[in-house]
Amino acid sequence: MKYVLYYHIFVTDHPQAFEIINEQIDTIKNSVLHHQYLDSIQCCISGNVMENYCKVNEIISNLDNNKFRIRYSKFNDQTSERMTLNRLMSDVQADTHYLYIHSKGVSIQNQ
Repeated sequence: MKYVLYYHIFVTDHPQAFEIINEQIDTIKNSVLHHQYLDSIQCCISGNVMENYCKVNEIISNLDNNKFRIRYSKFNDQTSERMTLNRLMSDVQADTHYLYIHSKGVSIQNQ
């Protein structure tokens, strides 16, 4: 049995975006799920601020971890979470369990 995590990341100009995304990545990396179960972490990245979008792609690419992979990345993708969910659905295999998370909330300020 395989275990795969799909991580949807939408990058904005929110002042805490990188802090939140890094916290999520660190939480995944330090989890029992990561160390004992996950075979891969498929990251799908979009954003509406080029500098921040590129920075997140670089962060994921430079992780010293062979499980994190950029499955899809497109600047200003307008399909929202569908970009990740569509790839998850196209990758489905009978012998694999899937988990989906996203960086929702990174774009909401002052709430």
